[in-house]
Amino acid sequence: MKFTSVFAMIGACVVAAHAATVATLLNDIAVIGSGASKIDALVQAYPEKNGTVAGAQDIHNAAAALVTPIKNATANARTIAPIPVSDADATSIVAALNRIRPPIRRHLPRLTFLLPTFAALPVKGVPTIILQDLITLNQSTAAFRASVNAIVPKSFLNQTEDFFKAVASDFNATIAAYSA
Repeated sequence: MKFTSVFAMIGACVVAAHAATVATLLNDIAVIGSGASKIDALVQAYPEKNGTVAGAQDIHNAAAALVTPIKNATANARTIAPIPVSDADATSIVAALNRIRPPIRRHLPRLTFLLPTFAALPVKGVPTIILQDLITLNQSTAAFRASVNAIVPKSFLNQTEDFFKAVASDFNATIAAYSA
């Protein structure tokens, strides 16, 4: 009996040592926001005509770099304990998500608008690369969505889903345009 109790205690300590905090998740969301803002700035600055391969490469690099922070946030959300988080923490999570919403929702439709510009570049395949970036980011965001929704109280799901459904809708529309 004591032998199993020792293992249970060690296991609890290991889990506690690796558990993330809501503060960690909020920082992760801020990092995602910084990455999304970088993409937004690059996409907004990209010209409608006579774009460059270098500019498209910058957008691709920024998109590829954003995958890791989203995966980190997903992993950290999965280790937050206890769940559900408090109402105060859930309010902070929703507020953090809403802060990063504008750059995400702004650059995805603009990417659709820029599709002909990317297709006209002298290096073929740029739209395919952007499509892959979009698919990867959408998949990462879907995993993040599941992790966040698993930790917030049920009374906050409408608010988190408001964010994630809007972002998913924008991703799906942009992916559809690049897939056509």
